[in-house]
Amino acid sequence: MEELDDLVTSKNIKGLLLTPGYGYYYANDRRIYPFYEKAVALDIPIYFHHSHQFGPPKNCPLKYCKVTFLDDLTIDFPELRFDVEHMGYPWTEELLCIMARSPNVYTDFAMFIDPYLGKGRRLLLARNLAMAREYGVLDRVFYGSDYVGENVDEYLDLLRRELSYIKTGLNPDLQAQGYAPLTEEEINGFLSRNVLGLWNLEL
Repeated sequence: MEELDDLVTSKNIKGLLLTPGYGYYYANDRRIYPFYEKAVALDIPIYFHHSHQFGPPKNCPLKYCKVTFLDDLTIDFPELRFDVEHMGYPWTEELLCIMARSPNVYTDFAMFIDPYLGKGRRLLLARNLAMAREYGVLDRVFYGSDYVGENVDEYLDLLRRELSYIKTGLNPDLQAQGYAPLTEEEINGFLSRNVLGLWNLEL
């Protein structure tokens, strides 16, 4: 707790990342509650990697990753702001149910666009965004970049491709599946405004 306090107050750290699957603990484990209490006290958000995990099963058992464990946090820490990365895939609808009644829960759609994942992943993103709109939580969904590597130019190229897709390719994929297109305001929200509530900032 002292280390976290020092990182935030003295070293300008703005948030906390928790990865229950890799740490072999459940998000609602009472031993982790002091971190949530500290995050509320410091007014910082938490990012949860609560979704599909890469690597062999022993590295990250999926039993620790299910998003329903986060429901307890919305009850016990209603002021805690947190983001569930990757739309909690493959438990996206469970996450949207939590978001629909918990205004401090956000999600991002990192790792849904890059071509190496295939078009099926992008079509899934379109479906998930349409579902988020139905649940009334689209204003708490935002784009998140994600990259595994060390090449800055490669990373910047990835960002350009993904941002271009959001602006010009996302709506055609929605319409191809029979969903109404997103408005320009909704798309701009993914890229700027929506994340600000998580960070308690203003545009």
